[in-house]
Amino acid sequence: TLIAGQMNLFDLMGGIDESEKFPDVPEFSKDEILSFEKEVLGIYISGHPLDSDRELWKKQISATTVDFKFDEEIGSFGVNSGYPIVIGGIISDITIKFTKNNQRMAFIQLEDLMGTVEVVFFSRNFEQNERYLQEDRKVFIVGHADVSGETEAKLICDRVVPFEDVPKQIWLQFKNKEEYLNKVNQMTEILTEFRGKSKIVIYLSTERARKILPSQYNITPSEQFLTKMYDFLGKDNVKVVDIP
Repeated sequence: TLIAGQMNLFDLMGGIDESEKFPDVPEFSKDEILSFEKEVLGIYISGHPLDSDRELWKKQISATTVDFKFDEEIGSFGVNSGYPIVIGGIISDITIKFTKNNQRMAFIQLEDLMGTVEVVFFSRNFEQNERYLQEDRKVFIVGHADVSGETEAKLICDRVVPFEDVPKQIWLQFKNKEEYLNKVNQMTEILTEFRGKSKIVIYLSTERARKILPSQYNITPSEQFLTKMYDFLGKDNVKVVDIP
């Protein structure tokens, strides 16, 4: 019978090696879960990708996507043409087109906690910032508004700054100097995997001593870096501080 055949399957395979264990598959990150929700359902269900960066987002922006919508009550947009503007969000769509001179330009949809806005990249600025333009990437965009539309304004991009490139300090706390010296080599190995622009601050709790590491130890505080550091020192001993 089929059941009998299934029962004899391990015999045909030569038995089980008891030293083997079921693979330990890591859980999806919060951002990965949200990305799946948006891809399958078209909307975020369990949160928003900006939730984890809400404070950073608030500190850096000068306008939100709502300011690019025409307000019928006051008869104007919340932004004016020509003035410098900083908005931040997640790239939800990218369209690349060619000009009459066969140069590339791009139109992206940037989504924040309020809605979306179209951002225009003319050829020169597209070339300068193309490496940052990936769907689901969190970026700040510096530019100026185009309010020629009847119901929605656009942002003309001058410069893109990824969230991870905004200056930060990462504080790593050790109980005392002895613990730091015992762990410094392992810590350095982790730091060299994630080189970037954010400074590392070492804090020794017992001695109440603080030291900023030299720039060769600057890192990018990605989710992968923070996960490694949480495992290494414990979550309470790793803090990311935004520099105003």
